Amino acid sequence: DSAISPLEGEMSGRTEGGASRKPIGLFPLAGGTFALGIGLPYGSIPADKIIALAKSALALGTTEIRLAPGRALLFLGQPATANQPLQDTAATLGFVTSAADPRTRIAAC
Repeated sequence: DSAISPLEGEMSGRTEGGASRKPIGLFPLAGGTFALGIGLPYGSIPADKIIALAKSALALGTTEIRLAPGRALLFLGQPATANQPLQDTAATLGFVTSAADPRTRIAAC
């Protein structure tokens, strides 16, 4: 047995057994809090839309925004009641708010 696990999914260059869960949607965290993942369509969006989303997130109580794999942003620290309004704002601005969105299956460079 090797002490090093074999690479899987995206890291291996193979698709079998790879991560099928995209970092988009609500993810439960410790303490009853959630992270809200919002995707950038095709990995890109105009700066004014990112600024508008960040301002909305701040107004709703978000304390942290992190980059996530798969061309997404994670919003943390907001009250649970803020997740749906933030997700709605993101959708209106053209962000990807559902892991089932067809744009998540298109590779763009």
